[in-house]
Amino acid sequence: MPLVLRALLLLLFALIPAALVQVWMEREARETRAEQVAEQSMRLVRLVAAQQVRTLEGAQQVLAAMAAHRAVQALRPSDECEDFLRGVLQSYTRYTIANVFDLAGNSVCSPWPEEMRNINVRDRWYFSEVLRTRSFVIGTFGTGRATSTPSIHLAAPLFNDAGEVRAVMVLGLSVDWLVRDLLSLELPEGSSSTIADREGTILARSRDPESFVGRRMAPFAMALLNKPEPGIIDAPALDGVRRVAAYLPVQAAPEGLFITMGLDASRVLRDAAARDRRSVSLILGSLLLTFLLSLAGFGAAVQRPVRRLLATARRWGRQDWDARVGPIGGGREFARLAEAFDAMAAEVQAREAARAESESRLSALLDLSPQIVFTADSRGHITWINRFWYEYTGQPQGSGLGTGWAAPIHPDDRARTGEAWTAAVARADTTGAEHLLEMRIFHAASRSYRWQVVRARPLRDMAGKAMGWIGISVDTHELREAQAEAEAAARRLRATYESAPAGLALLNRDLRFIAVNRRLAALDDREAGDYVGHTPEDLGLDLAPQIMPLLRSVVENGEAHEEVEVTLDTEQGRRVLLCGFRPVYDTSPAAAAVTAAVLDITARKRAEDVERLLSREVDHRAKNALAVVRSLARLSLAEGHGSAEAVVEALEGRISAMARVHTVLARERWTGAELGELVRGELEAYGSAAQAEGPELRLSSEAAQPLTMVLHEMATNAAKYGALSVGTGQVLVRWRREADGGVVLTWEERGGPELPGTPPVPGFGSRLIEANVNGPLEGEAEFLWEKEGLRATLRIAPEATLPRPEGEG
Repeated sequence: MPLVLRALLLLLFALIPAALVQVWMEREARETRAEQVAEQSMRLVRLVAAQQVRTLEGAQQVLAAMAAHRAVQALRPSDECEDFLRGVLQSYTRYTIANVFDLAGNSVCSPWPEEMRNINVRDRWYFSEVLRTRSFVIGTFGTGRATSTPSIHLAAPLFNDAGEVRAVMVLGLSVDWLVRDLLSLELPEGSSSTIADREGTILARSRDPESFVGRRMAPFAMALLNKPEPGIIDAPALDGVRRVAAYLPVQAAPEGLFITMGLDASRVLRDAAARDRRSVSLILGSLLLTFLLSLAGFGAAVQRPVRRLLATARRWGRQDWDARVGPIGGGREFARLAEAFDAMAAEVQAREAARAESESRLSALLDLSPQIVFTADSRGHITWINRFWYEYTGQPQGSGLGTGWAAPIHPDDRARTGEAWTAAVARADTTGAEHLLEMRIFHAASRSYRWQVVRARPLRDMAGKAMGWIGISVDTHELREAQAEAEAAARRLRATYESAPAGLALLNRDLRFIAVNRRLAALDDREAGDYVGHTPEDLGLDLAPQIMPLLRSVVENGEAHEEVEVTLDTEQGRRVLLCGFRPVYDTSPAAAAVTAAVLDITARKRAEDVERLLSREVDHRAKNALAVVRSLARLSLAEGHGSAEAVVEALEGRISAMARVHTVLARERWTGAELGELVRGELEAYGSAAQAEGPELRLSSEAAQPLTMVLHEMATNAAKYGALSVGTGQVLVRWRREADGGVVLTWEERGGPELPGTPPVPGFGSRLIEANVNGPLEGEAEFLWEKEGLRATLRIAPEATLPRPEGEG
């Protein structure tokens, strides 16, 4: 047997174990590739999920901004609220709607009030879910009733100061925008990603979205909706292509959405088979070339191409992807091997270029962001910060890196901020909690410190260890100021409520107390806060059995109950309370709340047993007081303030005016009151902006109260709309006695807003003034709406005044 043939047989025999090893290695490689495909699918589906989390966090920030706006908090239709919501939609084109609904499901504020007028969303799942969970809710696919645009509703509650849900705010996220956002991701060729709602309706799809959006997913996918954990499946998709897919069920983040990412299995297997064939070809070619060169003695010729391949590989190791093997000696097999290596280098170079381009786009986007964005290493040192930080703080470029970020922080916040950041970095591997802190940062444009909220989250490697941080800082200065102003307004309202001369309360439709003043709470020796959130029955009030039927009839039938006497037997004896209950309406026909007024008339009842005549007089005056309170309550409710707080504010002002005149009359033993004292008492709150001039003149006790109410309404109107609404305005009140004994009183406003002329429709305040002047005062009122301000003349009949003192001309 020739030696060459023997060497060939020995070489072939020696190659049998290598061939078996190669087969085993290729099998292992195929399984590894299958696992890598599954891992790649899971990485990509989490990338899509992270994109949706950012979208939902952005929606929550928009809803938080809506909740902080004063026009939204007012919970009544207004041009300011509608303009604000239209501005939201113009600023964030991803949203199709931005509405605020009351607890009955009716629209309170909308960019399109006419389209939303007869629309009620109480039947929508997201609406009831917000009321149940008191938190942010992701709805399901739907077509807007007003916009007819496919969207998914995102809803959040609007709380009052007591932590109760007052309304539901809704954003409609455009399905078309969601599709474009998904398509913006650079996904592998042949892949398919799907986003569906909790009911399995497709919201977005990266492949052929126009054919699938709005349809239900395939049955096998529907069975995965509510799985407890993410997983991997290998099944045909909706378009019939078999894919290896990773899925995140509804319970996974972002909770409320079902997300899948599938890679084309046939493409993966085809590419793997091609790589297998190339690998086998290269191996066989190399073995054959080695055999031939060994037989022919060309070992030296093998070393040169190998050294060239190794030199090129070392350049690749230094990230020099421009290096190429190029034409190479040593035979066809080495040339093919060099071509394969060069092709591999070209593919890696293209991927590196794509990655660099993606990073460049991301960096440019973050530099344009109107918020501060930064990254930090595992020690907490800042490694990158966007351009907005330098523009905002006025710091030189690069100064924010490392620990230089602390320089523009307010000196009073600097130590606290540094300690909190150090503590967050230290516990990143143990608790994993994100870092949230509020601090003041220097604002170069305004030369002042402004409040910012900083939120940072650790970045983790495959083992879950924190390898760095990413964070964002948002300017919340205006929000803090708005919150402070809202708290101040609430304090003023409570102070007015507490000054009422009667016990007052406001209850919701469930007959739970919303507000109670101290005068009412003192009747049961409790604190006012003990009432809020409870019904009279919950509190075990002794009067509950007597008033609960009346309260229920107010809510169920809209029936008002006035001058209801309630008796209580206590250790100190019997107490008698005079009560009044009336409904409060909002935009719905049903009563939204109940107002209650309670007056303790125990002393009066006891006095009746001692002196009947005095008792009748006291009873007469008490009824008069309650009648005035009742009429004022009716007027305040009829004015249409829109909210229970506004009704209480208007009612409190009028009751306070009535209380002041009652104080004067009581001091004078109800014989009359000095006109100048009444006028100055109503103008005292406005300081030097309001002046009064006139001779000493006394009114009868019957005329003092209606005149005081007239003066209160005119002062209130001036403070809201007239001269007293601006700092430069002035009001001058003069009076004189006429020859027939009557009185002429003039009201002149100057320096206020320019008036357009006589109002087309008289307001409730004007009608109240005319009713009092023409009625109890038996006079007349004349109003001149001049451009410079209101000029009013009130004529009071002689019967309303007391005789002149002796010696008066």
